[in-house]
Amino acid sequence: MSSSQANGRAIMNVYRASIDSDNLKKLSIVQPWKMVAAVALDWAVIASAIALSSYFGVVWFYLLAAAVIAGRMHGLGVLTHEAAHFRFLKSRKTADAIADVFFAWPMLATVEGYRQNHLAHHQHTNTDRDPDWAAKLGTTAFTFPQRAWVMSLNLLGYLLAVSSLRDLVH
Repeated sequence: MSSSQANGRAIMNVYRASIDSDNLKKLSIVQPWKMVAAVALDWAVIASAIALSSYFGVVWFYLLAAAVIAGRMHGLGVLTHEAAHFRFLKSRKTADAIADVFFAWPMLATVEGYRQNHLAHHQHTNTDRDPDWAAKLGTTAFTFPQRAWVMSLNLLGYLLAVSSLRDLVH
């Protein structure tokens, strides 16, 4: 294990030790209405952005709508994450079916596919068996410390989705 991996493990252990178990139980209660409200709001905002950009028909409004839609697509990704952790409905089969249609499929993913990768990430955080860590280990974007201009270029790459697309390929 490298020193950065050992450091990552140490940080995670400190974090785990700081979580109060009673508070964790309260936060872990499945509340489907919150997910339904969140997805309804996300889709209402997406539909409104599309309708308004079509109505106004000007370039600057299309760009604004694209930014708003991108934000709500990120929201759908967060909901996919919650569904992957079984935080949507008590019935896994029903939860996965609904989450696929309304959260994951619009992002060209499935809850189960995301779950397999993501839970492996949680099980092996910051080790060679962490799929997120292994994919980025040794890349310029994830080698620290780094110069301010390199970090700025990395952040710009994620802002423009270039880096995100690259990450999907790896």
